Amino acid sequence: MITFRTFASGSSGNASLLELDRSDGGVDRYLFDVGISPRRLTGQLEELDLGWSDLTGVLPSHFDRDHVHLNMPKTLAAHQVPTILERGQQKEAGQVGIHGSLMRFHEGILDLSSETKLQTVRVPHDEHVCCAFVVEHRDLKFALATDLGNVPKAFLDLAAGADLLAIESNHCPDLLASSGRPAFLIDRISGSHGHLSNQQCVAAVQAISTKQSPNAVVLLHLSAECNHPHAIENLWREHLPHLMPNLHIALRNETTGPFRPGREASLF
Repeated sequence: MITFRTFASGSSGNASLLELDRSDGGVDRYLFDVGISPRRLTGQLEELDLGWSDLTGVLPSHFDRDHVHLNMPKTLAAHQVPTILERGQQKEAGQVGIHGSLMRFHEGILDLSSETKLQTVRVPHDEHVCCAFVVEHRDLKFALATDLGNVPKAFLDLAAGADLLAIESNHCPDLLASSGRPAFLIDRISGSHGHLSNQQCVAAVQAISTKQSPNAVVLLHLSAECNHPHAIENLWREHLPHLMPNLHIALRNETTGPFRPGREASLF
């Protein structure tokens, strides 16, 4: 079994938890991004009767402060939680204070255990080495991609047939254009190294779900000012009506989930 929750999602902070039940009765637990304060994350773990010692590792997508909180490296070091990195992320990890002795490297593919394989794909976002993730655990597949200006075919291919999919749906182009933001910022967000629009997200989900539809699609990193659930709902009803029962939006500042393979209660 795999279980996914988001603790926070948006420009003010991002963090989520993936739990993988092992055949020996144990559970491996991975945090994807740690962009909220250690105190807040401690509290959210405690709500699940978990602590830092229950974590197997941390997988940052990249090292913006909303994905790795400035106080998080000290907390990870204090609790000896490994940070699992694509080799190209080493420099940025060191710059934000991730302790070298706790860095665990891979070259895009890694056996997390005898039952679990991790694959990463570099995605375009600003000047960072930013990664999307695909985790295959026993006969189940989980995929996550956030903070990317476009979706590489390599990720679409790896994520195809995912049972659970978490993917950015950052902005509605019309709302972004009318937001009053400076032109350079609009260009950055909507550019090929910025953030995914609702339309780009839909196109990616269509490609990933060609042969098998995800049991749950969790939309990440929605802009508070340049997006709205109604804009998403209208778009999905037009292009992906059969996936509406599987669609969920990660809350900005609260736990969302849990999501597991099987029918979930939809937001809409």
